[in-house]
Amino acid sequence: MSIMDYLTDEDKAEYQAWLKAKREAKRFKQFLLEYKWYVYELLDEGVPFYVGKGSGMRIFMHERDVRRKLKGLLVYREYALSSDKERKIAYILCYGGKIGYRIVLRTNDEREALVAERCHTYRNRRTLLNVRIMRSKIDKVRTVRR
Repeated sequence: MSIMDYLTDEDKAEYQAWLKAKREAKRFKQFLLEYKWYVYELLDEGVPFYVGKGSGMRIFMHERDVRRKLKGLLVYREYALSSDKERKIAYILCYGGKIGYRIVLRTNDEREALVAERCHTYRNRRTLLNVRIMRSKIDKVRTVRR
């Protein structure tokens, strides 16, 4: 007899869904690690609110960091969340929403990823929270080159 014999139909379905999610997470991790760099979007109901460049599991670190900060707080305090991006993620999580993820580009060339990140940020500048950050980075590059 296996453990499945002792489970109700509802529990079996839940267990099967858990196994499927675990397999999908493993495949997604392998998908991310095929290339060194990638450009990604964080989505709220399909609309991007953050574009970033990362490697490894960077795409998930934003949500993880906010969850850790929220776990330590008994009352929501705005100063504990240091950026607009973190406040947006906290708002989504507190109201039961889910953060969406989209990989825009995968590459082994970091410069290509940087250019793609800037282009993608410019293209979605009306909905992004990190546009001000990108402007300051671009201004620094321009000042160094002069």
